Amino acid sequence: MTGSPVFIVIAAIWLLSVVSLLRGLGEQWVVPGSAWNSHELRRLLNFLPFLVSLLVFGAGIYILTSYSYSEEERRWGYALVGAIVGYWLRGSIR
Repeated sequence: MTGSPVFIVIAAIWLLSVVSLLRGLGEQWVVPGSAWNSHELRRLLNFLPFLVSLLVFGAGIYILTSYSYSEEERRWGYALVGAIVGYWLRGSIR
């Protein structure tokens, strides 16, 4: 089970990066006359970081509280929780 927490950390960082990129490019994707107006798209793109963060934070807490992971693998759980805290703190500093 050594590869599982490592994969989760890499996937989490990648997902957070993609969500941040989508939030930055969201307004440029609005096509006039489409079903998605800018308000609905902005609401969706503002909700995605919260959803991804909740899922990743839950995975980190599961790794930390599960007895099936070794001490070395639990460090990856701490990395997940730290990545989420750092992601949200970085957003509040801007």
